[in-house]
Amino acid sequence: MIGPEEEQIRQLFRSVRQLEESDAPGFQATLAGTRRLAVTKSRTKILAAVTVMVLFAVLSALVITESRKEPELPSPRAVLYWESPTEAYLSAPGEGVLTLVAASEGSRSDRSRP
Repeated sequence: MIGPEEEQIRQLFRSVRQLEESDAPGFQATLAGTRRLAVTKSRTKILAAVTVMVLFAVLSALVITESRKEPELPSPRAVLYWESPTEAYLSAPGEGVLTLVAASEGSRSDRSRP
């Protein structure tokens, strides 16, 4: 009850399956390749871990040596010409206006007196 087209399709699938089976590696070869890959991966992980530890040790040594250095003292000239960064906050808002008003009132009183 199978038509000629279906039989031809089955034959094509059989020939493709046989071709793939002949090209595929054996089970033992696949297993050996997997074991080699596992050993290589574990060595890579160990090498990466050692590299990270060495890098951390070098960076730690650099930070420790930098923190032990004596801080540089400012030169005497820099201390003499130092200005407070908050000097502008010490003056009250409108201070200049009050000075102008006081000056103008003083000049009026001088004019009213003969």
